[in-house]
Amino acid sequence: MKTQNAKLSRALLLAVAIAVLPAAVRAEEYVTNRLSASARLGFNMSARFRGTTVGLPLSGTPRVAPHGENYNYDDGYVLTDTSGNYGGQTWYWGYDNS
Repeated sequence: MKTQNAKLSRALLLAVAIAVLPAAVRAEEYVTNRLSASARLGFNMSARFRGTTVGLPLSGTPRVAPHGENYNYDDGYVLTDTSGNYGGQTWYWGYDNS
């Protein structure tokens, strides 16, 4: 009875993996601007972190668009115009360096 349950659970696990894997692969295709971090632990190892800065420059004041809204991208902005972005388009955009 146990071997039959083990075979059934393996088959069910395989079926779920086959069904979920294509969706996971498709989901990764649409990801952009990704930030990730990882850590590895081991036996009889130690680590020390010194300093308080990450190395990224922090600006004192946020950059703003002509009407006072904050930039929503690193080097520019794409914001809602007075028409409410009628037709899925906006004229209220700009960037720092052309």
